[in-house]
Amino acid sequence: MPPRKKSVKKENSTVRKITVHSEPHDPIDSNHQASSDVPINNFAALYSRGRDRATDMTRIDRHDPNRKKKIIAWVTVLFIIIIAAVLGGFYFFVNQEDKFSGDQIDFSLKFTDIVSSGEITTFIIEVANNEEVDLLQAELTVRWPTDFIFDSSDPQSINEANNAWQLGTIKSGKNKSVKISGKFLGAIGTIKEITALLSYLPSNFNSEFQSTETFSVAIGASILDLSIKTPVNIISGLPSEYTISVTNKSSDLLDNVSLILKLPNDLEVSDFDPEPDKVGITRWDFEELAGGEQKTIKFTGSLIADIGVMREIGVEAGYIDGAGRYNKQVEETTIIFVVNPQLNLTLSLNDGDNAVVSFGDTLNYELQYNNDSQSVVRNLKLTVVLTGEVLDWKNIVDTKNGTVSDGSITWDSTSIEALKLVKPGDEGSIQFSIPLLKNKSADDSSDGNYIIDSQALAVASGEDDSSEGSLEIKSESISTSVNSRLDLKSEARYYSDEFLEVGSGPVPPEIGEETTYQIYWYLTNTSNVVNNITVTATLPDDIVWADDFVMTAGSMIYDESTRTVTWTINKIPQHVGQFIAELEARFSVSVTPTDSDLGNLLILMNKSTVQGQDNFTEESLSLTQDLITSDLSTDPLAVGKGIVVESSTPTNANENTNSL
Repeated sequence: MPPRKKSVKKENSTVRKITVHSEPHDPIDSNHQASSDVPINNFAALYSRGRDRATDMTRIDRHDPNRKKKIIAWVTVLFIIIIAAVLGGFYFFVNQEDKFSGDQIDFSLKFTDIVSSGEITTFIIEVANNEEVDLLQAELTVRWPTDFIFDSSDPQSINEANNAWQLGTIKSGKNKSVKISGKFLGAIGTIKEITALLSYLPSNFNSEFQSTETFSVAIGASILDLSIKTPVNIISGLPSEYTISVTNKSSDLLDNVSLILKLPNDLEVSDFDPEPDKVGITRWDFEELAGGEQKTIKFTGSLIADIGVMREIGVEAGYIDGAGRYNKQVEETTIIFVVNPQLNLTLSLNDGDNAVVSFGDTLNYELQYNNDSQSVVRNLKLTVVLTGEVLDWKNIVDTKNGTVSDGSITWDSTSIEALKLVKPGDEGSIQFSIPLLKNKSADDSSDGNYIIDSQALAVASGEDDSSEGSLEIKSESISTSVNSRLDLKSEARYYSDEFLEVGSGPVPPEIGEETTYQIYWYLTNTSNVVNNITVTATLPDDIVWADDFVMTAGSMIYDESTRTVTWTINKIPQHVGQFIAELEARFSVSVTPTDSDLGNLLILMNKSTVQGQDNFTEESLSLTQDLITSDLSTDPLAVGKGIVVESSTPTNANENTNSL
């Protein structure tokens, strides 16, 4: 059988287009693009056309139309992974930071008492750690007010400014505190600010953080206390007494305290005690005011104004700081009213003759009152205040039975029933007397120039029994000067205190025999200087001036025509006879008794008189002493031997006594 011929199917001459990429390859020029009529078995010629080398047809690069999308997808996935990592790290960081917020650190300021200006106050600054982490290297710093004075702290501060403290580690949920003592200075009601700053490291950080808090401290009181005492109602033109005082209520010393008085312009002031520190300014400066110490200012004021006028009196106290500035602490004011006189009050002494008195005198007082208004005066109390070192209070005489206490005598309705209710037109009077001491021993050589001041005070409740609006009236003050006591003692002696003869001749005196005596004058003086002193006496006709005299001061003369002995001294100081020896003068006289003197005492010198002028009171002083006889009452040996006796000299029997 003949071999079968292989059947071959002839393809259509049309060739399918196949896109083939080679790598690397040049882009096919559009002019050489394969046409549809190129046979498929001629690929090599197709791809090598226009090239110098043959194309490797063993590998075919297939073009993936989704490649770009895949790349974008992979990039997106990578970006999402990166974002997730960042967000995860941030989330972790945020979770870690949430454990320290920075706003859970609390400050508190605790006081143990009301803050008083100038007084040491103790307070506590407390720091509470409410964070979830510990605070490391904590340090507290405080900014004080400018007028805060640090005293001490627990624990001690770490710097010289005494405003920083090392607190170390403050555990989470724990607190630490600093106890501080010091003085706040300022007026009551002022606000002082304290700023607390805490520096620290949170345990989960390496950087420093700070927290601050400002506290306001109100000055609620002061250690200075003011008191102002004035009459509520005054009478125009009449003086009234005012008292101002400042007290350190604490136990601490306060330096440089000032007291300032504010007075109305029409209040005439006198007699400040003590005087202000600056002329024309009613201000007193005290370098120190010890704990509990009080300083008091007194003065007298008169206000001339119409009835119903009101005036304000103020006083304030403060301290002077280191820069010399005055800082007010406390202030007080009071109101006085000018009222219609409801009482007339008059005090008189010795019927108006009261300018000068002397030791041993009696002061006779009369107090008169009358209600010259249309109002009833209830519960009237009358007081007379007497000041003076020479008053003899033990011997005061008062028929109304007033109460004597601390230099005053007081009458009220318990002693005088009429004082319970004094109706319009009612009047009354009280008499009492008080003597002066006969003499007074001085405490020292400067003691003297005594004055007695007298003034009456009336206090009443007014129209009702309440204490509000009480009336206070004072009488005119009486000032009385006391004369010095100038004293003279005179005596005659034959013997001295030492029993020595200072005279001559027979004692007792004998008829026809001459006897000589010594006459002594002694001067003493008490409280005031006395000028122009003269001591005088006359000698009887039968007494002979012996021209024998001596004195410790001054000069002495004898006027034969008037038979007057005169001792003059220019001035005698205070306390002669107490701190200074008494002044002495002596002279001699002689007498020859006659028959007519037999059995009698002889008058050696007539009365002695001393005169002078008190330098303080400007009054004339005078004192007279009795005459001196031969009785010699102060002589230790010759006393009582002054009566004239017969002569003891024998008569010569051979003498012819008959007249030739």
